[in-house]
Amino acid sequence: MIQFRKQNYSIRKYAIGTSSVLLGFTIFLSHASTALADENTTPTAPSNAVSAESSEPQSDTDQEAPEPKNTNLQPELNDTNHAPQGSETREEAHVQDNTSDVQPPSTENQAIEPSSQPANDNELTSPQNPEKTTDATDDQTTNQDETISTTKDTTRSSDTSEINQNTPNTDETIANQSNQNDKPVTNEAIPKTLENQNSTSQPDNSTLNAPELDSNHDRPTEPESTPPANSTNGQFYNATNTRQAQDAPTTERALSDKASTEQAQPTYDTLSSDKMDVTIDKLFPAVKKYTLKNGKTVEGQVVDDRSIILNSVQVTPKVSYQKLNQNTAQYIMDVQDTEHNIDATLTFELSVIDNTIDLKMTDLVNHNTDPNQIIKNFAFTNQSLVSVNSSQKDANLKLTKMSTNTMVSGDSSYDINQDFDANFQDYGMYGFVSNSEFSAGLWSNAQIGLGGNMDFLRVQVATQKVGDKISVGLGSTPWFIQPTPEHESAAKQGLLPHIKIAIAEDENNDGTINWQDGAIRYRDIMNNPYGYEEVPELVGYRIAMNFGSQAQNPFLKTLDGVKKFYLNTDGLGQSILLKGYGSEGHDSGHLDYANIGKRMGGAEDFNALLEKGADYGARFGIHINASETYPESKVFNPDLLLKNEDGSYSYGWNWLDQGFNINADYDLTHGRKERFEALKKIVGDRLDFVYVDVWGNGQSGNNTAWPSHQLAKELNDLGWRVGVEWGHGMEYDSTFQHWAADLTYGGYENKGINSEVARFIRNHQKDSWVGNYPSYSGAADFPLLGGYDMKDFEGWQGRNNYSDYIKNIFETNIPTKFLQHYLVMRIEHGDPVEMTANGKTIQWTPEMFIELQNKSGDTVTVERLSNDYQNDIDNYRSRIIRLNDRVVLNGDNYLIPWNWDADGKPLTGDKEKLYHWNKKGGTTTWTLPDTWKTNQVVLYQLTETGRKLVDKIPVVNGQVTLQNISAETPYVLYQSEQPEQKVSWSEGMHIHDSGFNSQKLDHWNIQGDASKVSIVKSVSSNEMLKFDNVTKDTAVTQQLTNLEPGKTYALYVGIDNRSDAKAHAIVSSNGKILASNQTGQSIAKNYVKADAHNTSRNSETFKNG
Repeated sequence: MIQFRKQNYSIRKYAIGTSSVLLGFTIFLSHASTALADENTTPTAPSNAVSAESSEPQSDTDQEAPEPKNTNLQPELNDTNHAPQGSETREEAHVQDNTSDVQPPSTENQAIEPSSQPANDNELTSPQNPEKTTDATDDQTTNQDETISTTKDTTRSSDTSEINQNTPNTDETIANQSNQNDKPVTNEAIPKTLENQNSTSQPDNSTLNAPELDSNHDRPTEPESTPPANSTNGQFYNATNTRQAQDAPTTERALSDKASTEQAQPTYDTLSSDKMDVTIDKLFPAVKKYTLKNGKTVEGQVVDDRSIILNSVQVTPKVSYQKLNQNTAQYIMDVQDTEHNIDATLTFELSVIDNTIDLKMTDLVNHNTDPNQIIKNFAFTNQSLVSVNSSQKDANLKLTKMSTNTMVSGDSSYDINQDFDANFQDYGMYGFVSNSEFSAGLWSNAQIGLGGNMDFLRVQVATQKVGDKISVGLGSTPWFIQPTPEHESAAKQGLLPHIKIAIAEDENNDGTINWQDGAIRYRDIMNNPYGYEEVPELVGYRIAMNFGSQAQNPFLKTLDGVKKFYLNTDGLGQSILLKGYGSEGHDSGHLDYANIGKRMGGAEDFNALLEKGADYGARFGIHINASETYPESKVFNPDLLLKNEDGSYSYGWNWLDQGFNINADYDLTHGRKERFEALKKIVGDRLDFVYVDVWGNGQSGNNTAWPSHQLAKELNDLGWRVGVEWGHGMEYDSTFQHWAADLTYGGYENKGINSEVARFIRNHQKDSWVGNYPSYSGAADFPLLGGYDMKDFEGWQGRNNYSDYIKNIFETNIPTKFLQHYLVMRIEHGDPVEMTANGKTIQWTPEMFIELQNKSGDTVTVERLSNDYQNDIDNYRSRIIRLNDRVVLNGDNYLIPWNWDADGKPLTGDKEKLYHWNKKGGTTTWTLPDTWKTNQVVLYQLTETGRKLVDKIPVVNGQVTLQNISAETPYVLYQSEQPEQKVSWSEGMHIHDSGFNSQKLDHWNIQGDASKVSIVKSVSSNEMLKFDNVTKDTAVTQQLTNLEPGKTYALYVGIDNRSDAKAHAIVSSNGKILASNQTGQSIAKNYVKADAHNTSRNSETFKNG
């Protein structure tokens, strides 16, 4: 519709009772009139005409998030009964305003708690366990070579006293850039207590001692440069006998405890693969040494610690060992501690596969018969599966934490030398140790988070002094097993503890070994987010908006938008987020996921959209909320609601009905999964992804790593990929972050993940990165890999301009998506540059050269044209991309080979194509790919209605010259002519081409002044039917189809009448008028931003109209 106006102006609904199946519909204008009609639809759901203006808020995309809170675990933050609530702002830039400071996730007497990360934006194919995809194949053949049992009776009692430690040496080398992350937290080992995880209380401030589920922060904090001495920042573990730096000059040194005494008389074994031999401890699942086939050695656990933490208690198990075969060993741990009601048997397997080791818990048996005596959590103590030391050349630690601040990298680099702090301990999402001979990374499925930059922690760094050497090793953070009896156990979920190590040498053949080599091999062992394979093909992201009961973009209209994009891009992949798919539209009926909105077309049209859209390369997702509910929802239940300390309800958004924040942990254990399953029964396998709005801001309690993975697993298990709002949200599982991809959101402090390490590893898997938005500075000032730039044309934030949307696809997103088809292999840096923005000055080290490869060996390079930020900013912000040494992009122009269809399948032969874009237009010459063995190429211009033949161009010496190219216009080249593309517009809508997308009047019978009837475009490039100063009565007529006898239909026609003549709409059957209506001059304004034909300056019928 052009307009939904006040007082029913220009909005006409006709209710027709009929037994006919073919009706005639006429738009009629009397003589001497001018009017335009945009879209007409005949939804089959009977409803009243919508006439009132929407209350949709004004866009405010520049609104910034509140100041980040520091993640220091301050002593005053020890109120275990307070549950922080999320007051929120919404829509374009929604940021939770929580004033409480960050809490340590102490799991003692604590539940899944509210974190207060950024607030909300409001705004996935067979079921699969995400963990299973990364597991190495184990040889389960049993070989009873030997069995060793060792019993240790020294069960250690719990001691929760803190141990003070020194600040890391501030003189150590961190990196050649000031954008490095904060130096690590001091003297912590692993999280401690995980008890009562279903409560909504905050933790006390006793240190983190086994995984916990509480974090109370506003959003990722800007890391400190150095933690204070004796800081409790991020402190994790204070179970019994926590050690400070251990001084072990020799392995023969007599140590006090029995475990260490055994090291003087070690009992080791060897596991082997084709790539290396691994020396392991028979007394405990630990690696002592790796010996590569070329003779290089890599250290593992240099000081033995054969204790574990179970239920936040440090205990020493009785261990039985059995070598199953040459590459796999089994350990059975019997753990008893009567004082703490622990009686369990844990089974581990340690395997070596190629250049990796795999340590996983394969079974957990709790011998307690009391259902309340559960195994809540598990951790290794002082684990060091791979390590480097200060005597080795180029010894280095690379550690990554969460940062979404474009001016602060989440990566930190530490040179391990004699000056390195022997008390250093820290945690991260990714961690690598390297020296001149090897690089190694650790992956774990642990899900630990305190929020802010201390969220999604999987890697623990342990430092130990061994003689005159400082050893730095990598281990895993702790695991949740079963927070409360109401929660499913990790054993039942397939989420038992799992760790992998990958050993690398010079993997990218650059003559240097560093963290990048370890990161390349890390891809062999890491988890892969469900559906990540789709990401490079998702060129056309956008939101289709329905709001306030008005159904501005009903499902079948959205299908026409899919076809339009398909034609305009020659079949590129699309990802459409249906915001407002349920109930009365966006932010209505939350938590009732199976309630598909009737006004938008109901379940029948919804499934038709999903099914038919797939034929045009489109994937669809839905916008859901798992943090709040509304009284109109059948899910609404007082027991589900989150309450404040005083017993009052915690309120959420209230722009329509009043929202109530929920207790997400209660929802986890009381029906959330079943509600998703109810939706699955309706949509089958048609739905691709689920976007979880606001999750991560803490308004529903703890939204950190563990509860995030629980939610993601529910969705993944139903075959749905996961997207989320915040740049930091669901880091382990998500493939799309809205605040990362929509560059105008949030400001520089709250964008995509700012980590070179994370992007190096996963650039091809996620649209979660900092994109090109120079005013944000730092990583956002022309990243060489680009980054998705999300626009829309179906109403979200009032963005309705189709032409601008398509221009952005070709200018920015095709190069970004082209690069995502390749894996990053090498990054070279330039000299640091000084950047001043956002009230601060930083030294930023830019990437100057990036090399990528695919599995076929094709090599892509991306090169920045200048390192001179001060004097040559234009070339600093320019790049050349080459594919196999051929230039495919030079600055603002490109001729990019696109050898994949919308499903990622290869295009071969005469289906291979090249996309061309020239920002300024003109003439350019390009070298063709070596697979193009042809004497000429065919050049097409791409339009909203498909390919238009431009020219056949001769090939000279493998090159083509493209002449007289129009500026900012998409083209595609083929080796031969291609058949015409045909689509059927407005399927299921009873009228052909309701939005005039064909730009033809072939299906209309014109009577009267036919020369004055045409199709034109609005300011936002939306097609309309126009009667322009007709000199006599003029009408256009089309027959309605596929109507069912006895059914009531509603007909909507949007009219913008600028004349004094009346515009008529008539429905007739066999000459008999069944219904009619008319309107005079249009006088009302349309303020509904979700309507593509609102009367704002951005969407009006004609400029200044």
